[in-house]
Amino acid sequence: MHGAYNDGIESFITAVDPDYAVIFASYNNPEDSRVTRILSDKGITFYVTKDGSVEVKYEDGVLNVKQ
Repeated sequence: MHGAYNDGIESFITAVDPDYAVIFASYNNPEDSRVTRILSDKGITFYVTKDGSVEVKYEDGVLNVKQ
């Protein structure tokens, strides 16, 4: 997810129903607060790359995400 808002983003997030989201953003191209609000309101844990690298691992049936 690139963090930009568009009219279909909430429907997309609802349809996908993720547990986690990674938003690719930078200080020059920040995430849209409307997107982070939608994720927060839906209880989705999200990470923003402008805050540091995001590591995602799936091992032995367990998903681990850390920043």
